[in-house]
Amino acid sequence: MKKLLLIIVMLFSLFIHIEASEQAVFDDAGLLTSEEISDLEKAINKLEDAHSIDIVIMTSDQFYYVDDIRVWAADFYDYGGFRTDGLIFAINMASREYAIVSSGNIQGVFNSGRIDEMLDKLITPMRNGQYYSAGLSFLNDSRHFLENPNAINTDIAIEAMTFGLVVSSVVTMAFVLTNISSMRLKDGKKQANDYIKPQSLKLTYQNDLYLYSNISRTYINRSSGNNSRSGGHNSSSFQSSSGRSHTGGSRRF
Repeated sequence: MKKLLLIIVMLFSLFIHIEASEQAVFDDAGLLTSEEISDLEKAINKLEDAHSIDIVIMTSDQFYYVDDIRVWAADFYDYGGFRTDGLIFAINMASREYAIVSSGNIQGVFNSGRIDEMLDKLITPMRNGQYYSAGLSFLNDSRHFLENPNAINTDIAIEAMTFGLVVSSVVTMAFVLTNISSMRLKDGKKQANDYIKPQSLKLTYQNDLYLYSNISRTYINRSSGNNSRSGGHNSSSFQSSSGRSHTGGSRRF
């Protein structure tokens, strides 16, 4: 019942925005200046006209869908009268989360790997409160993937390189072991003296002089590791309350 009331309140607020103007940036949290909103909407309009999709940026300082900001973002998009194919970048200041969600056929372009890559790039500007820069980064990455739909994302490229290195290492090791096993080696000796010819070595002087003092230090990394995905959801497919399929992920900041 509580979730239903939240949906009604959210939709009522949304329809007020839609009736006022066909805008693309909904800054309810007041994170952007009027000039920044204008610049972002101009960039969005160019992408929308070029690719026949809708792109939305929205912010809020209210608690909606606390358990999963992705559903909140997807419902905002689904019930907002936007085109089926589109993308939304949502920021919730109340829960300190942000999300990117794709809809419709555009999910083939903005798949899980690409959305995670976009989310990770936004960690620094979001934590520094640079929300306009975050919006520009989102739009620049959106333009890149829309213009290069078949580009291999960074994660996949790294995985492919890692797999290639593992395969080449295994092949090299097998080659070396095979050649070693085919070599005819002399029998080993039990003692080091057995390798010396009798009467071939005579020591007339022996001295052990310790000249230097060496101190070796090893740095211990005490950080908690990679924090870029310490909170939120890695990108995956899910359904919004409207029943439509989406792909999206989120991060905390």
